[in-house]
Amino acid sequence: MPSRNQSPWTGLLVAVRTCLLSIWVPVFALAAEQTHEFTAHRRVGDKSEVRVKMEVAGTLKILQGKQSRDLPINVTGECLYDEQLASISKDPDSQVAYRRYRAAEAQLKIGNNELRPRLRGDRRVMSLMVAPESANFAPAEGFLTREELELIDMPANSMLVDRLLPTEPLKIGGTWQLPTDVMPRILGLDLAHDVNVRGTLLSIEKGVARFSLEGKVAGSVDGTSSEIELTGRMYFDTQAHRVTWFAMIIKEKRAIGHAAPGLDVVARVKVKIRPNEGNLDFSAVRLAESARETSTGQRLEYQSEESSFGFVHDARWKITDETDSKLVARLIDRGDLIAQCNLAFVDKGDQKRVSLENFQRDVHQALGDFFGQFVRASQGQTSGGHGLLEVVAIGKVSELPIQWNYYQIIGPDGQQAVAAFTVEEPLVPRLETLDREIVESFHFSPPTVLSSAEQNRLQ
Repeated sequence: MPSRNQSPWTGLLVAVRTCLLSIWVPVFALAAEQTHEFTAHRRVGDKSEVRVKMEVAGTLKILQGKQSRDLPINVTGECLYDEQLASISKDPDSQVAYRRYRAAEAQLKIGNNELRPRLRGDRRVMSLMVAPESANFAPAEGFLTREELELIDMPANSMLVDRLLPTEPLKIGGTWQLPTDVMPRILGLDLAHDVNVRGTLLSIEKGVARFSLEGKVAGSVDGTSSEIELTGRMYFDTQAHRVTWFAMIIKEKRAIGHAAPGLDVVARVKVKIRPNEGNLDFSAVRLAESARETSTGQRLEYQSEESSFGFVHDARWKITDETDSKLVARLIDRGDLIAQCNLAFVDKGDQKRVSLENFQRDVHQALGDFFGQFVRASQGQTSGGHGLLEVVAIGKVSELPIQWNYYQIIGPDGQQAVAAFTVEEPLVPRLETLDREIVESFHFSPPTVLSSAEQNRLQ
């Protein structure tokens, strides 16, 4: 029975409060356990403005003879481009986009040397096919150089960052394992054999989900081992349904390889993505695309320093030594050294001596005791109209069966170049026609812009 000073309603109010608390407590508990889904919604025709900034500092490791030498390296680079999703290919993990670069430049300091690569004005509109393990850049006009490709093929490709999102619902503080097939391309690796990177949902505020990333990746580039530690942040716009900001710090140790120096560096990458409502004209790249067959891989152009010769080549050819009159290149495919190319630009010499018989004699003499027999010899023209002699020989070096593909190219004014491709016989099928492609596109003067039909023939 209530006391004299107690309201007759007190007991009723206490009961009501107790009932309400029994309702509120589960509601709060449910809010704390609420899960969230993060699915990127990108449609064909979607347009974005993307700005990428990158800084690298550390040590470049090169071989001089049998000794390793360390050189300080500092790199700053920035790309600003408009991007439009063009199509989703038959492979569900591949997409095609068009890009127009407004800016793409870098400053590299290696030891006492300084370089400032920049994307040429007539190479700034291109198509880009991106898959988890590869990216193929195809300008509307001509081909990129190696320096241009390395300038724009930065880590954290804007076409790939959405694929890092969790595929299952998460609550605040929840974690997930980042996909092992996408991380190699995000980090600029060819292959990754150990990927242990986890993401954590930190918060969702004002329509932006914030994630942290942390972990380690072991892989390879051009057959060279690479060990990476990374930390990062990623923002996802819950209204636009896509990643709008991505940043990471990469600590990488890379061994010296078949065709590239080693690294011990720290890299910082920031990517900012926002919608672009402008009118983007990609008619030129669409026209070039329609004239090409499906690309078989990234193609690049090479031009000697003094512009005395040049050619188009598969990006897997890595130039390891060059002067204005010669170069050495190695074909690296998924970490394996497949072949080596030695190309020399020679004096005009005696035109009367240029014959298939004399070329065979020169090849036999050059191979010496390694020579076994000739497989074939032929005479004709390159697709550019230059005279061409071809001699294929086999033999042994330290009991290892070797095939040599020799080509002599004769220009319209008597210029001459000799290209020798060396490959172990079991690896000949993997060389495919990548030697012939160099020879067919070889020229003795600065190149003109190739037509779409000529590009199609080369690819």
